[in-house]
Amino acid sequence: MRVVIRPNPKCFTRGAYAMAIALLAIALLAIPAAADTGDETRSTVEFGPDLAVNAGDIILSKTSLLVGVEFNVTIKVYNLGDEDAFDVDVDLLVDTEPVERVTLDQVMVDGWEITGFELVLTQGDHEITVLVDADDAIDERREDNNDASRDVRVNGLPDGSITAKDITVSDAHPEEGDVVTIDATVHNLGESAATLVVVQFWDGFPGEGLLIDDRTTSIPEAGQDTVSITWDTTGLGGTHVISVNISRVMPGEDNLGNNLATATVLVFTDWDLVIDTKTGDKTIDQEWTQDGFVTVREGATLTIRETDFKFLQDYDNQFALFVEDGGNLVLDDAVVRSDYGLLVFLEAGTSLLLTSGAELAANIVLTGATDVTVEDSVVDGALTGTATSVTVRNSVVTGELSLEGATLLVQDSSLYTGIPCVLQGTNAVFLDSMFNGTADPCLSLIEGATVELRNVTLRNVRTDASSTALVFRRVEVQVVDESTMVIPEADIEIRHFINGTV
Repeated sequence: MRVVIRPNPKCFTRGAYAMAIALLAIALLAIPAAADTGDETRSTVEFGPDLAVNAGDIILSKTSLLVGVEFNVTIKVYNLGDEDAFDVDVDLLVDTEPVERVTLDQVMVDGWEITGFELVLTQGDHEITVLVDADDAIDERREDNNDASRDVRVNGLPDGSITAKDITVSDAHPEEGDVVTIDATVHNLGESAATLVVVQFWDGFPGEGLLIDDRTTSIPEAGQDTVSITWDTTGLGGTHVISVNISRVMPGEDNLGNNLATATVLVFTDWDLVIDTKTGDKTIDQEWTQDGFVTVREGATLTIRETDFKFLQDYDNQFALFVEDGGNLVLDDAVVRSDYGLLVFLEAGTSLLLTSGAELAANIVLTGATDVTVEDSVVDGALTGTATSVTVRNSVVTGELSLEGATLLVQDSSLYTGIPCVLQGTNAVFLDSMFNGTADPCLSLIEGATVELRNVTLRNVRTDASSTALVFRRVEVQVVDESTMVIPEADIEIRHFINGTV
């Protein structure tokens, strides 16, 4: 540090000059000296630069900060002193942690220089601090104005969201050729406004089905908006899965798991077959092709006997067979099938009977207190849902057998499945039957299910704390003599056996 006094002899008396020399001596005595340890001490001088920063001069390039989105921080560095400052270090700190340093070549007296930083912050509250001459490399007139801070809030990104209940269709069961309106309410669960939100409406799943239409909207933070389209069902008879997909949200979003929801619409056709009190019971005993839905209701019975009944479909589950409102379906030595996946729905108070070599190539969905009997027949598909009673005798089920709250009897039958059969609160008896397939476990018992396994072949059984599996195995013993001749009515003594539950 250098302190220079240049007195003007013409302006100073001898007494004044002596006074100036005395003041210089006092000033020199007042300068802090470095300790012997070598530690540096921030010092001030009477003449020199005076670097300063103000919180009001920390300027952000964005008024609203978003997580993961880059923004710029600019700062104005002043020199309030009476000498220029050179090689001025400016540090940026976030939450007291150093982030970046820039060096200004020069800050002139009574002037300022502007510098900037690019920054990306995590969500939440932060403190941005600017520190000038952190290493005390420049001796200044003041050292208490070298730093400034401001608090900032970084908001989360928008979060577009939609659920099945946000989709409404003006008619969930239109007739083919009707034009229906589909409304979708899209929510923004995020902390920031969402702009250019693109909402797609698909017949089928995104990328696989047919794009019906799309809409673009903007949604404020924690807000929602409803968009609508119209859909012409001409030539579209059958079951349709309407998918509403939020395909784009600006400036972006982290959570994409809630951007898709679906609604099912059944478009009925002129070829649909309805069996009810008006038509009375109906028996089909000749080859039949069905290009539409089949509904059995109002206590009526549809019997398909000794024939082939085929659903003509263009894709899996286009049509379905509904048994509802006390209806009954009987398959007697008949085959019901399709070239694509088929669904059969049974509501509460209905019944299904397969007998005498019948074959039903469909997944059966039970949605209430139903009665199902399969005798000497084949279910080429799954049998799942809630029922009153299910009986399978001398038959084959090729898909999942999972029931809730039913009484189940499986006797002299084979079950083929790669999915564990789940019985929930079911009372079941399996007798002289076999589980085939790769499922492990083959059988899973939950919520108070009780099952007797009598002479049943299966890989294993899994139970929860409230369920029980009783395992019984029939053992056949033959006694033969040395010539391998069977000795009838031989006495057998059982000396050891294991009795227990699984």
